[in-house]
Amino acid sequence: MTRKRQDSEFRDPSGLRVVRGPGKFEGELYLTVLAYSMSLDGGADEECGSSSEGAGWAGLMAGIAVENAEEHAAEDGGGPLTAEERKFLRTEGKAGVILFERTDGFVSGEWFGSEQKLAKAWKETCEDLEPEEGEEE
Repeated sequence: MTRKRQDSEFRDPSGLRVVRGPGKFEGELYLTVLAYSMSLDGGADEECGSSSEGAGWAGLMAGIAVENAEEHAAEDGGGPLTAEERKFLRTEGKAGVILFERTDGFVSGEWFGSEQKLAKAWKETCEDLEPEEGEEE
């Protein structure tokens, strides 16, 4: 089965492509894969935690431009973004995404349309990833 056929068959109810497993992005939006790739390419805007110890690593990617996502999608071989994905980045995901990589390598993303909600969730995420008193960093 070609990648294009796979992508067209696995979409969430809003039409966004979802990664078919198994793998580190299983069940995640294809846009989360692109955001993670972009975080590796140029670094996340902010980071906390560690992907190799503790609870995991989190990265904040604020306001991903559709043009940047399109470029990474072309490099990734995923083809152009769908109309639904472009719309999502301009609306429900416009504020950005918090990426989370567990110590076993699985990656998830939580998207935000509001900068205030993104900032609040980011603060809470980093507080959760801080070592407890008496733990090594």
